[in-house]
Amino acid sequence: MNSVQAQYQPKGSTSRALADHVEAAIDEGTIEAGFRLPAIRDVAAAEKTSPATVAAAYKQLRERGLVVTRGRGGTIVAERARPPVAMYTPAPAGTVDLRNGNPAPELIPDLAPFLPALAEAPPMPRRADDRNDPELLELAAARFERDGIPSADLAVVGGAMDGTERALAAHTTRGQFIAVEDPTFPAFPDLAAVLQLTPRAVDIDAEGMRPESLAAALRAGVNAVILNPRGQNPTGACLTPARAADLIALLAEHPEVLVLEDDHMADLVEADSVSVAADPAIERWAVIRSASKGLGPDLRLAVIAGDPITVSRLQARQVIGTGWVSTLLQRLVAALWKAPEVATLHAEATAVYTRRRKHLLEALAASGIEAIGWSGFNIWVPVGREQPVVERLLADGWAVSPGDMFRLESPPGIRVTTARLEPEDAEAFARDLAAALAGRSGRGAY
Repeated sequence: MNSVQAQYQPKGSTSRALADHVEAAIDEGTIEAGFRLPAIRDVAAAEKTSPATVAAAYKQLRERGLVVTRGRGGTIVAERARPPVAMYTPAPAGTVDLRNGNPAPELIPDLAPFLPALAEAPPMPRRADDRNDPELLELAAARFERDGIPSADLAVVGGAMDGTERALAAHTTRGQFIAVEDPTFPAFPDLAAVLQLTPRAVDIDAEGMRPESLAAALRAGVNAVILNPRGQNPTGACLTPARAADLIALLAEHPEVLVLEDDHMADLVEADSVSVAADPAIERWAVIRSASKGLGPDLRLAVIAGDPITVSRLQARQVIGTGWVSTLLQRLVAALWKAPEVATLHAEATAVYTRRRKHLLEALAASGIEAIGWSGFNIWVPVGREQPVVERLLADGWAVSPGDMFRLESPPGIRVTTARLEPEDAEAFARDLAAALAGRSGRGAY
């Protein structure tokens, strides 16, 4: 703890002023995650105000998701008190960017040939009842049913995270716990902070959530479980039928728990669909499939299949917010989904991404480096210390993601995204990573 942080004292004569002062200190980095705010009576005495005023300020901070209360442990700045404005920044010039989780530009369809037909489409809907394009729903239903996922109840949302937020809001209330994979996609715990939920870490391996860890989370009283069935970000973990059966057996004993699957890689992964959420034993469930990975990052659209109550609640909240996803966007996605040339491109892209990922795994194994990455774009490499490895690789011309942005309680690692890594570069990267892990700068192994 630095001296400035240790000496920090909230300032203000009203609850709002005190809360705003603390929020500004978090934004500016004056105080950081884990910092214990001064006791209510100490702040009241220093600011010459009442303990009730300070208590009200701390309550406002809890409601904003900025602090948590730990009984005798006091009021603590939350781990993710201020979610990042942007998860991705360009890599420095001259480096190979292995952080960008978006698809390779050459492997997404050209939209230009599909745009003229939109002008010939029927008029836009005038009633909320018509907010979803019938052809899009029909195509989405067929895609779900092909994988054994019931499609009687569907909703169209503005991307996977929009759907995740709406599904969680439909089933959770402030202060409750949600289970997330660890390591996990950073947006999930960030979203939990915004919704004033507390993420509970569940250990994963190459086959997904570990049953014993999920069982512990369920005993602790989680109200929702979020998982990636394949192409897990950041590890590439992929559910197997045996692992899914173990998880279903646990979750079936907790019918009140929402099971939410983010199947964002559905169009581009060679692994078969294995669903926990859509199993008949699960009462409250939702499966989200986004168009962004297969059709392009700017196409912010996803379709959710779920149980009737979850989908109904989600749509009710959508009506009083955005209303519906752009009908033009829905029709564009429908046109792309039914085009044979897009299906051919998806098959080609799946093969390319699989080849790139496996080639790097083989190169790492040949260099004696442990890594997992069963599906999707990403590989997870355990390391002793993240930052020295990231810095050494950057000096060698490789930009990778430090694991701390993905981890809750799991050991250190780095994420390497292979979507744009050409096979001829994989061996060079593996050699440089081996050198970084060996600490050949003379400072000892990392």
